[in-house]
Amino acid sequence: MKKRYTNTLLIGSGLAGLNFASVYGKKKKLEIISPNFLKFNTKKEDKETGFLPPQMKGKLNLVKNYIRFNNLKINKNCTILGSLNYGGLSDFWGLQIDNYISKDLNVSKLTYKKIEQHFIRLLKEHSLIGEFKVFKKIYYENKYKIPISFNNLINSANYKEKIECRLPILAYQKKKTEKLVNFNSLNEKKDKFIPSNLRKYKSIKKIIHHNLVVNKIERIKNIYKIKCYDQNFKEKIFLCKKLILGCGTVVTTKLVMDLLKIRNEVKIKHHLRLFTFFLSKKPIIYSINFLPSILQILIKGKNFFSADLRVGNKFITNSILELYRFLSPFKFFINLFNKYFLFSNILMGSSGSNLFIKKDKNDFYKIYSKNKKNNEKKLKLIAKKVYNFLYKKKIIFPFFKTYFPSIGSDFHYFGTIPIKKKGCLVVNEKCQLKGHKNIFIIDGSVFNFKSNTYPLGIIIANARRIGELLIK
Repeated sequence: MKKRYTNTLLIGSGLAGLNFASVYGKKKKLEIISPNFLKFNTKKEDKETGFLPPQMKGKLNLVKNYIRFNNLKINKNCTILGSLNYGGLSDFWGLQIDNYISKDLNVSKLTYKKIEQHFIRLLKEHSLIGEFKVFKKIYYENKYKIPISFNNLINSANYKEKIECRLPILAYQKKKTEKLVNFNSLNEKKDKFIPSNLRKYKSIKKIIHHNLVVNKIERIKNIYKIKCYDQNFKEKIFLCKKLILGCGTVVTTKLVMDLLKIRNEVKIKHHLRLFTFFLSKKPIIYSINFLPSILQILIKGKNFFSADLRVGNKFITNSILELYRFLSPFKFFINLFNKYFLFSNILMGSSGSNLFIKKDKNDFYKIYSKNKKNNEKKLKLIAKKVYNFLYKKKIIFPFFKTYFPSIGSDFHYFGTIPIKKKGCLVVNEKCQLKGHKNIFIIDGSVFNFKSNTYPLGIIIANARRIGELLIK
């Protein structure tokens, strides 16, 4: 069997991986392993609701392939989403980034400052819309238009429930000619900050891409042996000196647990999610098919929560009709009035995490939940607070509806291999795996996002930081 030798190998082509590549690949040779539209025969599912978000309708095959190829086994009491699409899950949305960097990152002031600097560079390089400020000082700003009826929410910092409203950073690139971005001027495909629009990194001559899935990592002295296979299940072997893992928390954790021969369960941190529906008093009209979250509502205190606001569209209303089949006869009228529909994702801080991964006797990596019902009650109490807030501000009618999907359907997985000094499944501030100075982890595995409920920007900024660090 032929073996390919390389100095630096990156596993993963999501936004973290491609941003690492954009920094590192300009100076040094880099090879990337990532699957791209692998196809196989899988049984057709009659119902997708509760398993896939609206953006991924019709992509169930990819999710099932992700689970199958990565040797995962998912219990019925939870959900894990991933995709063997180029760029992973972020290729389906990548819409919103927190406009602050939380102090709960558990890193030194120097590392924190570096992440912050790369965060600002990221926003500037891609002209993303929104603002980033620290203690009222604005470091970056590209303004966008929100509905007039929402303006009175922005100045709500002193509301009795300690509610604060912010305009998040939206992962759309601003056109140079616009002073105030109107959503109707955006091109939903071309302007979206997702991996499929970042393939210009492929043109960097020092980067080589391989359409493969990684099965196993082994260390042979100071060299890493990477066992992969293609869509025909034909095995390929890579040997490298330096290994970068950016394949998403679940897969990265599985590969590292296998390398370190960890048999104990590992907790996957995540943000439990509740979907909430409100009825707006005024229509909110945009032509874009899937409008991102135009406002972020933060509920501060001991248990941190965030809620966003997004407008109804056919993607979302069709999902509702699949969930509540008895509404199907009213489909025409529901879609006719969907500009009056407001939806919110209410997300808990990581304290409510209830996902675990463990290797079973058959060498599958089993993912399961321990069914804590308390968290659902907490989410519904927060939904009530958000409702009261919006109703008193005269934004909505006196009506709201909630839906709690299965645990893990928040699609935010992180914190399994944290930046810490103690433990075996940890990294240092350079994101080097303990005991393996030439393995670097650049995805969400290394952070515990207690209050950053849309942490994509921080993950990308950190990946760029590691890329810069490794070319010095």
